[in-house]
Amino acid sequence: MNKPAKPLTPLDDASETSMSDKDVDAWIDRNREALKVLVDEAWEQVERGEFDNRSFAEVMAEGRQKLRDGR
Repeated sequence: MNKPAKPLTPLDDASETSMSDKDVDAWIDRNREALKVLVDEAWEQVERGEFDNRSFAEVMAEGRQKLRDGR
């Protein structure tokens, strides 16, 4: 029985293989609409003053950790 593969994400620097630029572009194309919704929601939150003061690096580190933990 084959073991299911863990899907790769552009942010998953913990994986043994990195995604090529072509793979990242394809991932973005497949997820463009969902990404647009997330960005629109984020801008609405900023307009309402709902944001934290973490740096980009801190946010990315948290995201990477969540990917590693499978959350």
